[in-house]
Amino acid sequence: MMKRKVESDIKVGNNLIELKMGISSVRNLRAGLVQTAFHLIEAPLNEKRSLLLIEPKITEETLKKEWESIYRILHSKIFDRMHLIIFKNDRFISFPNTLDPAFYSELKQLILINKKPESKRRRIYRGNSYFIIVKILIHQWLLNKGPMTVKWLAESSGFSYPTVASILRDLGNLIERKSDRRIMLSQFPHEEFNKLLIFPEFNRSAKYYIDFSNQPFSVEFYLRRLEKMNLPMLAIGGILGAKHYSSGLDIVGTPRLDLSLHDPDNVLNDDFIEKLDPALKPIFSLDVPAKVAVHFIQQKKNFFIPREGGLFWADPVECLLDLHELHLEAQAKQFLNEFQSRWKAKVNNAN
Repeated sequence: MMKRKVESDIKVGNNLIELKMGISSVRNLRAGLVQTAFHLIEAPLNEKRSLLLIEPKITEETLKKEWESIYRILHSKIFDRMHLIIFKNDRFISFPNTLDPAFYSELKQLILINKKPESKRRRIYRGNSYFIIVKILIHQWLLNKGPMTVKWLAESSGFSYPTVASILRDLGNLIERKSDRRIMLSQFPHEEFNKLLIFPEFNRSAKYYIDFSNQPFSVEFYLRRLEKMNLPMLAIGGILGAKHYSSGLDIVGTPRLDLSLHDPDNVLNDDFIEKLDPALKPIFSLDVPAKVAVHFIQQKKNFFIPREGGLFWADPVECLLDLHELHLEAQAKQFLNEFQSRWKAKVNNAN
């Protein structure tokens, strides 16, 4: 199988650099470092990769600690070709500190170019194109939407036509090509879906919150408040969303409220949480069960559907991913099987 070319945001010499703006979560930092290392596994030995954080909301001490942690688990052949670069308050910090001044000078010019108004620049953060394209393909397959054009897929994901076409080639016989050049999944891509589960940070970021006041948790209370806030890009996912699509799911109770927020520019703005409940505070480890989860959907187009009472329902793929994240594996399987049964029934009726 042909190796998939991995894109970067900018390039300085042989150093391919991915940019992340205003990152505030240690979890997302770790995901970015792992992704950078992952890209180097099959890259040429003369290629270097860096993760560049622009104005991160994480302390320098924490950044250094996370860098030292990943140092202990990576092979030297990979680690020696990696850098974590921070650009904050108009100055650079890097781990390790082995980059020369000329590198920083060229890098700063590229950063300034990317800071031009939105209408004059490309998006700085694109997420991981492969995972987002696969997720959209699965959405279309689950709902039996039929074939689509590559142009539609590019516009919906926010990636270029060549990028989408390359990913479709890599998916091989999972892609069914029609005579009019439209495409669709030929079957449910179990292996690719498992990759979405293993690397969730690559197709959507997330923040988790717990109520430190120890007051009784009420999903209904939160829903009523969210409906009054009427946020335009917010959808209900998780157990509630899954039950909307499949009312017969074998689930009792709702231990966590899962929300999906359409965030194509990777702003990660969770200001509404403070208005929802000031007692909700972020947690950075899921060792403590969260009460509210916000998943930031990075693709250009969302597939939310209107919800009676306000807000939206998250799309079924988001709900399915939420069920797996909640370790409701049996219910996730039931949810998927129901969609597959509907798909087969529709095909049989058409024949």
